[in-house]
Amino acid sequence: MEKRIRTLVTLPTARLFTSDKQEAVWGPLTEHIMQLMEGSRSVIVFVNNRRLCERLTLHLNERAGYEMARSHHGDVAREQRLEVERALKAGELRRLVATASLELGIDVGTIDLVLQIDSPKSAAAGIQRIGRAGHAVGGESRGCIIARDRGQSPECAVLARHIAARSIEAARIPRHALDVLCQQTVAMVASGDWTAGELQAVFARSYAYRGFPPERLEAVLEVLSGFYPFVRPLIDWDHSSGRLTRRSATLMAAIMGAGTIPQSSAYPVHHADSRIHLGELDEEYIHESRVGDVFQLGTSSWKIQSIRGDRVYVTEAGNRFSEIPFWRGEGQGRTVESSLEIGRFMAEIEARMEKEPGPAITGWLMEEYCMDAVSAEQLVALLHSQKAVSVIPTDRRIVIEQFQDDQKQQHLVIHSWFGRTFNRTWLLALQRHLERKLPVRFYSNAKDNGIELVFPGLEGLPQDLPGLVRGVRSSDVGALLRESVPGSPMFAAAFRRLAETSLLLSRSFTRRPAWQRRSRSEERCAKRCLMPNGFLLSRRPSGYA
Repeated sequence: MEKRIRTLVTLPTARLFTSDKQEAVWGPLTEHIMQLMEGSRSVIVFVNNRRLCERLTLHLNERAGYEMARSHHGDVAREQRLEVERALKAGELRRLVATASLELGIDVGTIDLVLQIDSPKSAAAGIQRIGRAGHAVGGESRGCIIARDRGQSPECAVLARHIAARSIEAARIPRHALDVLCQQTVAMVASGDWTAGELQAVFARSYAYRGFPPERLEAVLEVLSGFYPFVRPLIDWDHSSGRLTRRSATLMAAIMGAGTIPQSSAYPVHHADSRIHLGELDEEYIHESRVGDVFQLGTSSWKIQSIRGDRVYVTEAGNRFSEIPFWRGEGQGRTVESSLEIGRFMAEIEARMEKEPGPAITGWLMEEYCMDAVSAEQLVALLHSQKAVSVIPTDRRIVIEQFQDDQKQQHLVIHSWFGRTFNRTWLLALQRHLERKLPVRFYSNAKDNGIELVFPGLEGLPQDLPGLVRGVRSSDVGALLRESVPGSPMFAAAFRRLAETSLLLSRSFTRRPAWQRRSRSEERCAKRCLMPNGFLLSRRPSGYA
């Protein structure tokens, strides 16, 4: 029997007049969530990051006046997560706020309703999450996507339509990934002797490595066999016989370095008295914390008693004021295909606005894109507001706006619907170009819907700032990226991750401080020679045949 999925896109009603800024932001959201949950026995509220998970749980419990909800995410200790799952399945816990940690593979019993805060970023993730409700033969999955601001409405509407139709994105299989190839090569040699030709024949049978050039495999073998002094050898390669044989470190490297999940830099949190493991905190957050600070984790407040080199000890803090910790690197961007569809959706609304009255457009959005009346009206109002000052960005139109804020700072906003990956790449080229042209430092940020540049006043700035952006032409982008990428923090993080996955940076079962891994990565990166997909290579040593 086919399972039905009912999806609704909704917006909380904002309070226009309040003296409490926190209440202005969280009051309408928590009240809206409470209204949606009325009449439901058990509800899962999905969020996209751990900080929002902890923060929303805190505000829901404050709104209810008791511990109505609990949080579930990857940095809550496994024992705590299992207890939350047991309580939810047994009916003792009726409200749960969770990240993707509860998306797959966990039996949580009967769920009446799923609420998704902000866009799930993909139809596949939305189907998995909303499919948690009514998870039975012949059951109906009911879910709401709550956009916290109307700027997210277009993305939520397009995804809601796909979720209701159970239409997921096309799967992308990585091609010729050298870091995984490196792992497989070391593991195969650890189990027996091979030749390069035999390895090539095996890899050619894999869909991901079909047509893989033999010269690239040879380059991988050069790195793994220690032809470069800055990389430890993991296998032996006898050129006279062509045999690849194991070394003493081969087997251990294959076992300890397996997998593509980056090594965590989180600090484990333990109870100071019982030594029970409570969860994980981001290393950067710990570096900014001090003994005596109180933070929120798993709906409880904890006071830092001591910070050791490999863990944090805490004690209960009762009902004292606590801050919400942050975890870096949780953002997930849209695919280019989804971004283009959202741009086409905006273009279609714009065309309808020229021919049809507002109520007709609102009705169309409610019928075709699963929006309620408030969210549909807010989306139409957003586009009218945009047209009042400029034009609407679409899949065929990028809009650049400039304005000055109360602090006399100049803002340049590039409305680009092409997703975070595209916009971040474009921003790297823009930063390099603007650094050459401008004598002042500026702030920049790129997200799924565009790029923001903030300049400190008008002094030293040209009159035509948008003209500087248009000065980056397609013919210049390649050279600008080659100059800017090596100094980018994103490059350093990606380089370290690929080096670990490729077994060029050893892993261990004990926690290795992130600063130490960064230092070792930078030593190798300083060789200034890279092979495609992030591998380290330098010129061949003199005399090498």
